[in-house]
Amino acid sequence: MSSMVKIELFGGAIVSVLPYGCFSDVSQVRQVPDNQEVFLYTKSESDIALIVDLIDSSSTAGMTDEEAAAFYYADLAAINSNRQNESASESVILSSYSYMAQQNPSLYKIFPTILSSYSRLSLVGVQRVRKGRAIADEDITQNKNQGEDVVVILAMIRLTNVSTDLIVTLSIPINAIFASSAH
Repeated sequence: MSSMVKIELFGGAIVSVLPYGCFSDVSQVRQVPDNQEVFLYTKSESDIALIVDLIDSSSTAGMTDEEAAAFYYADLAAINSNRQNESASESVILSSYSYMAQQNPSLYKIFPTILSSYSRLSLVGVQRVRKGRAIADEDITQNKNQGEDVVVILAMIRLTNVSTDLIVTLSIPINAIFASSAH
């Protein structure tokens, strides 16, 4: 098992851990928005990405946790499709799970402040990701196989005291899953 290394996110405002030597910080290579941290998995030739976003929650105000997570998932699907008006027809949520403190009392004893103060929800889905130039609707109609299917694991923590949603996404191309199981 890999040893873990502490990483500072958002200038040290959040500290997390990642497996040592497995992820590279994309901000060392290209500019990344201030509200985002992006890491690429270095142990595979596939584009496995871990992204942490801090998002002003005003766009999801009044939504349930499930609706907010679905909103962020749909927004990511639109970005991944390289199209302005993605219909999510090539994006599907496979499952979602809301973490409630009472469901796991042992975790509540360890992290009482986090588990009682913030709601958490995760979901798993598959999206079609297109790379490169923006793609016109007629191009999509002519070539439905264009792009790559990616498993997206999205976790959302709603930081209501600072009107922010913390979104963590792990995107794994399906071909990377099959390639790793073949070895």
